[in-house]
Amino acid sequence: MTLYNRLVPLSVRNRVRINLLNYYPFEIHIENITETSDRLIGWLKKHPKTMFMLGFSENKPSDEVLEKYNWLLTKFYTVNPFGLHVHFNSYSTQQSTINEALQYFHRVGFSTVDFASGHWKYNYETFEVCKKLGLVRVHVKTSEIEKLCCGVPCGISILPVGSHLHDYDL
Repeated sequence: MTLYNRLVPLSVRNRVRINLLNYYPFEIHIENITETSDRLIGWLKKHPKTMFMLGFSENKPSDEVLEKYNWLLTKFYTVNPFGLHVHFNSYSTQQSTINEALQYFHRVGFSTVDFASGHWKYNYETFEVCKKLGLVRVHVKTSEIEKLCCGVPCGISILPVGSHLHDYDL
């Protein structure tokens, strides 16, 4: 039995898939804010409840990126939910990469419990790291849920993502 089948009761599976796939993207993975901040503002005017997933990777973000993230958080944190979107090159570096990104959030006075892995890459350790660091709502693309054969530790909630965008696609 797949994880999706275990998480979503049979009686609502079809409705869940249809509803998730028909709504405008409720989250945007921000990966190039220095080029897209104006487009993000335009998107927000039309879709004020969009969740922003701030992108980080193993490479330290530039001061300009951090400044734009700080501006975005300061301006929209009370209206829009924010989460963490992290790309890591190998599973062995995921804890340090996620931890460093969370340290940024803490330094600027914000927190989150939402996490989406770059390219929807997850293994059991990813969930354990998230749990340890307080990221208890893990976003997983709906089509990828069935592929999660690694299991999910107790205390982690999977949030199906039917549709998402990257900021550079706006």
